[in-house]
Amino acid sequence: LAERIAVIAETARDLARLGPANFLYSDGETLFAHAHRRSWDEGGGRFSAPRPPGLSYSRRQEIAVAGLRAVAPHEDTEAIYVASVPLTESGWTPLPESTLIAFDGGRVVAEVGTGG
Repeated sequence: LAERIAVIAETARDLARLGPANFLYSDGETLFAHAHRRSWDEGGGRFSAPRPPGLSYSRRQEIAVAGLRAVAPHEDTEAIYVASVPLTESGWTPLPESTLIAFDGGRVVAEVGTGG
């Protein structure tokens, strides 16, 4: 895991030099999310300059919002949901700018700063 994190963190730093770098990546075993910055809707067709948080995540058994309903595969498990904007009013954790987080089995298994 440490080797994969090092490679993905380096890639995140490289991408952040080009502009906002929010992304998800999976190697089939672990889900990685990198949060950087994003533009925020300020209303009236105006958007802010990119700023954190770029991503937020929530761990829950079920989520339901307009047009979407997702349920973890088993009643006694939770799933991780990652979004650029929280999909519900509560239960979301914003990721700090330049953070790489790794999820495995519905759990956070690593969180590192990328300095990008």
